[in-house]
Amino acid sequence: MSTYDYKPGLGNVGSYQVSGIPYVKGAINATSVVKLTFPSVTSWIVVSNADGNGVLKIGFSSLGLSANDNFLELADGAVSPRLEVKVTELYLLGSNNVS
Repeated sequence: MSTYDYKPGLGNVGSYQVSGIPYVKGAINATSVVKLTFPSVTSWIVVSNADGNGVLKIGFSSLGLSANDNFLELADGAVSPRLEVKVTELYLLGSNNVS
């Protein structure tokens, strides 16, 4: 008989089946790199460029924002699709006031 010591993480299905805790952050001025740190690992994220004053870059590291193609661009007034990602932080960089 095998035994398995269940711990939170990838080997524990129950940890990922529970509903997530909502997290909302608004009115961010990302004219320089802004780091968002989530209280726990995400299961999905949606980003909105609601102010519409420029393109918003979304990256998973500050280095990714400065690379040629390691980020997502969100146009003026656009909302990203639901991104199914497990992250603890997100980096934003805009050309003007963005949220």
